[in-house]
Amino acid sequence: MLWAQAGLSFLVWCLFGVWAAKRVLASARTPHPALGVLALIGGALLLVSGLVGIAAGRGLVDGVLAPWAWAAVTVLGALFVYVQAWGALAVASRAFRRETGVATEPSVAKKDPS
Repeated sequence: MLWAQAGLSFLVWCLFGVWAAKRVLASARTPHPALGVLALIGGALLLVSGLVGIAAGRGLVDGVLAPWAWAAVTVLGALFVYVQAWGALAVASRAFRRETGVATEPSVAKKDPS
């Protein structure tokens, strides 16, 4: 039963990831890369601490997630996917900055040697 629960949660995470990626890429503002790094680390900490809390609350009994734990794992995973997409955009935006594509003349023209 655990594999079926995990498979359905994984499907939700993948579909949510596609939606989140489109939403994050469509945003006009790009956050500072330092916030992106914090988001990448913070998202992982959120996921791990949430999973530890679910395990401590006896969410996994006899190899099956309790319904509340399954919902919590699915929501935690979806939040993790969104925060990771946002953080990755913030970090990658620094590497792929847009530059002007307009060719302009230099401010000081060179003299023709002829």
